[in-house]
Amino acid sequence: MTANQARDIRIEETAQAGKYRKRRMDIAEKWLQKGTITSNQHAAAVNFAITFENAQMREHFTLSGWEKERVDGTRGNVERSSLNVLNARDRMRDAANLLGPSMWPVTSDVLGSGISLREHAWRSDQRRRVSELEARGRLIAALDLLDRHWV
Repeated sequence: MTANQARDIRIEETAQAGKYRKRRMDIAEKWLQKGTITSNQHAAAVNFAITFENAQMREHFTLSGWEKERVDGTRGNVERSSLNVLNARDRMRDAANLLGPSMWPVTSDVLGSGISLREHAWRSDQRRRVSELEARGRLIAALDLLDRHWV
C-alpha cells in the first residue's frame, strides 16, 4: 500500500461494540477535507449517493449489469420497497433534469456508481470526450446545483 492509499483509508467503529472496519474515503469526502467543496455540497453528494442506491439505478449505469441476487427475491414488504424505489427514481429524474446532459453523466458515474473521475473520462463517448479536469469541474458545478436546488 502506497502512502497516498494509506492516507485515504479511514478506520470506523461498526454498530457492534469493539469492532472496527477500514473504508476508503470517497471523492466528496476528500474534497471536503481539502476545502474544495462546502459541507452543504458534501451533504448533497451523500444525499445523491443514497438516493441513487435506493433507486436501484446502479445496475443501469455500471458495466457489470444486473445483480442477480437483487432480481431474484426481495425480502420484506415488497409494496413498501417498490414505493421507496419509485420515490427515489422520481428524485433521480428531478436531479437528471436539473443537471442536464453535461453534468448528469459524471454525477451518476462518480457519486452514484462510485467510479473514479479518471475512469469516467476514459469511458466517455468518443464524440464528446471529456478530460479529467473538465469532469471534475462539471462534478463541482453539479454539487453546487444539487445543494442549492435539489436537497
